Amino acid sequence: MCGHCDPDTTIRKCDTPRSMRWPGDGWPTSIAIFDPRASLDTLPASLNLLSILSSGQLAAGAFVRGVYTSLDGNSSSTTNGSQRHMMALTMETITTNLKKLCLELPPPGGPKANYSPLHRDGDLLYLSGHLPIKADGSMIVGVCAPASVVGSDSNFIGTDQGYEAARWCALNLLSTVNAYLSENSATSADLSNIKVVKLFGIVRSHDDFQEQHLVMNGASDLIKDVLGDSGACHARSAIGSNSLPLGIAVEVEMICKIVE
Repeated sequence: MCGHCDPDTTIRKCDTPRSMRWPGDGWPTSIAIFDPRASLDTLPASLNLLSILSSGQLAAGAFVRGVYTSLDGNSSSTTNGSQRHMMALTMETITTNLKKLCLELPPPGGPKANYSPLHRDGDLLYLSGHLPIKADGSMIVGVCAPASVVGSDSNFIGTDQGYEAARWCALNLLSTVNAYLSENSATSADLSNIKVVKLFGIVRSHDDFQEQHLVMNGASDLIKDVLGDSGACHARSAIGSNSLPLGIAVEVEMICKIVE
């Protein structure tokens, strides 16, 4: 594996440099990574891994093209590698993606205590925990709880509401990055030059709540929907806590990289 891909994702796209890929015009410009549980018997004969190995077509360190296997064991293939080529990201594309979601980047919020919302170290941007502040300025508060107990206390919220909270956290993170790049004359980068490296989420949780990972999908999905491939292959952690500042339901941190 390339080390850049989310292990939770069955099909992962890779940004391996062209110089490390298969040579020749006939080879694809993108690759697929196999589920190690896949059976070789499910692959088309022309793409059978053993056949490729025995024919000497597989160079050291190369990946087999156009084949992937889903978690349910169904295999698929693409004969045209260009179908999996990453599309170039622009600010126009980002704006279009936001409009499709009926969203826009909100004004960046200031810190709620003695810290900086963003710290830059080289090409890496480290973002402090961001809150689930909605477009109207309100915050999503509450304790994420199992469905069986949500109705027993008005302070309890379900996984779906937690998911929404994580989405707002992610949108606010992107807003902070966008504002920093727009105001920093030392770089010509904008949001289209950002590659998300890692998300870290803290979910305010009931003792019996075990769906923190599903809550954090809200942040991951939003990042992917807005940034496309640049947001899709990030590392991630999700933990539960019995309390968060201001009673918020979710707090999310982010590490991203400027790629100019």
